[in-house]
Amino acid sequence: MYALRGDSKPQTMAEKYFASRYGVPMINRPEDLPQTGTVLWSIHSFRDAYKVAAMSHLKGDAEWVTGGNAATNPTGVAWIMDRIFLGDAWAEFGQILAGDRSHPSLYNPSDPGPVPLNEEPIPDHPVAPGVVMMSVGCPRRCLFCVNAFRRPYEEQDQQVILDYVRGSARKGIDLISNSSSDVSYYEDITRTLADAGKTDTGISMAMAATSDEVIAARKREMLWGIEGMSQRMRKLMNKPIKRALLRERLIRALQLGKQVRTVYQFNFPTETVEDWEEFLGDVEHVREACDSGYWAIPFIPHQPTAMTPTQWLRPQYSLDMVERIMAFRKSMFGSKENGVGVYVPAPLYPRGWFQQVLSEWLPITPALAAAAQALPHKAPIPELVSRMDDAGFDVSHIFDSDKPKDYAFPWDHIQPWMDRDRLWHFAKRLRKGGAVAG
Repeated sequence: MYALRGDSKPQTMAEKYFASRYGVPMINRPEDLPQTGTVLWSIHSFRDAYKVAAMSHLKGDAEWVTGGNAATNPTGVAWIMDRIFLGDAWAEFGQILAGDRSHPSLYNPSDPGPVPLNEEPIPDHPVAPGVVMMSVGCPRRCLFCVNAFRRPYEEQDQQVILDYVRGSARKGIDLISNSSSDVSYYEDITRTLADAGKTDTGISMAMAATSDEVIAARKREMLWGIEGMSQRMRKLMNKPIKRALLRERLIRALQLGKQVRTVYQFNFPTETVEDWEEFLGDVEHVREACDSGYWAIPFIPHQPTAMTPTQWLRPQYSLDMVERIMAFRKSMFGSKENGVGVYVPAPLYPRGWFQQVLSEWLPITPALAAAAQALPHKAPIPELVSRMDDAGFDVSHIFDSDKPKDYAFPWDHIQPWMDRDRLWHFAKRLRKGGAVAG
């Protein structure tokens, strides 16, 4: 298995699981690629497609097989891979190692027929040291998130989690879930952890489902995905967190001495300066109510994602909004000296975001990767599109408009749990909110 993160030891969860459970050796030197008969890749993010492109000349006669979160839409790497496993591979991985290439979810890019995303039961054993999967999928339907639409929600048997918590010698246990607070039995787990003097090092919570008991018992950082900067934006994207609840939960956590991290997105459709001003008002209100504490506020630039209701949206990036975020970031330097310390990481700038979008839509060949990586770090999207055109790559169709219902996407041959008609049904919320034409 090739270590895309450069370390000879497994780094991602998938690398740790498959390398340890099946004894797969890791390689991290490009020069080892031609001497390896079958190379396994774990594509963790869309930017990994650019790393693969940089080593594609070393493929030779080797068989390259990949899977992973970002490989669920394999458009960026399908041009160089011999096989791509789409979906869960916990149980099937052994058959792949044994040479079986017959599984219907093992996609052959030279034969691009319909390919189902594989769904498997949650493993009832640790997937890495101290790591147990508590749920997969998501019971919510946030329009921007792949987890709710690519496979159905499933919870691990509660007794499996209880037995592991009680029996593990570790004080910190990572209970993997898209949202721990949405797991039906999580309050029971919280009490068991407290009784055993242990803590859940997993941190993702849904604010609407987070109880006072969970907040009070939490020994690690509280992570809440807020996403929209205003109550209006959150409602539009089907993440309905009311402003009063947002403020109350943040104040409660900070007054209890918890470190807090709230993830926001920008570039949502119909986003305006009024949404931003509501966010600033929320920050001011919370800081006035709390004497001290630590609050991290990362901002992620939204990009429409394959196999979600947002796939019909025109990808857009607001330079004005990122400048507002950076000015706010600067204004919070030294904020801990007069109350809650607010830390705002620098968000991803247009070039990195643009490269991610391209990897969902186009094969990331060495030539395209070179053109995309030569783009200016910070420029309007029309300029980036024009520069790609000058380099011989027409990408205007990706960025020029919203897409109609029957648009032919490059990932249409992949069959997630929720079909296209159902996705379009959820996308109607965006049309009603004025975000999608037609």
